[in-house]
Amino acid sequence: TKHQSFLKISLIFIVIFGFNYGVSFQQFLHYDWNNPRGLSDSASYLAMSNGDYTISSGHRYRFIIPLLANFVRSLVQPLIPSGQLNWFGGIDAFSFYIVNYFFTSVTGLFLYLFLVRLKFDTKLSLIGVFIFLGSRITILTTGAPIVDSLYFLSIIIIVYFCLTQNTLALFILAPLLILSKETIVPFLLLPFFVKQINRKIFGVSFGISLANFFWVRNTVSSWSLNKLEANDPIF
Repeated sequence: TKHQSFLKISLIFIVIFGFNYGVSFQQFLHYDWNNPRGLSDSASYLAMSNGDYTISSGHRYRFIIPLLANFVRSLVQPLIPSGQLNWFGGIDAFSFYIVNYFFTSVTGLFLYLFLVRLKFDTKLSLIGVFIFLGSRITILTTGAPIVDSLYFLSIIIIVYFCLTQNTLALFILAPLLILSKETIVPFLLLPFFVKQINRKIFGVSFGISLANFFWVRNTVSSWSLNKLEANDPIF
């Protein structure tokens, strides 16, 4: 029944949520903002979360997670005395972790649903999710103040709805997913290769997505004193 299915999915999500916490918390706790070890773009995202968009053009258009981290910080900061934030990054690091932890967990749930749809049984599907969440890159994505968690979620959403041939979901979500990261654009071409997807309807959504993409980039650029750079990429 639908009620049993909902309870099962809820239980699966709780398991995924708990596993994700177990593998990512130490990365969050010990991430050193002074020595990012190849994740130097985290400084740009921290600046953006504090309203400073005078940063590299390669980073400033990935604004969604910094914006959400700023929102989470405004909620959490009054509740936690500053003296209790003893880890590197303090409230900033904690805010990014909450956002990335949520997105990565939802990605794990969509990956589970994707694998089940491919006829893997529940145990194997969960193992696949655990392998994804336990991989080094996913742990870094969750525990460090970077923005790839939303990118990974966008990819699995596109692939899942292509598999389920859900034109309506793709039509609605594409204009939002395109804002996750500029490298998502090639994945938005995938629905055009699925025969069961209504290509005309999705084509309208894809056009709206591109228009939204460039409008948002122009808007974000207006927030920065460096409105135009010689190396400012189209994507």
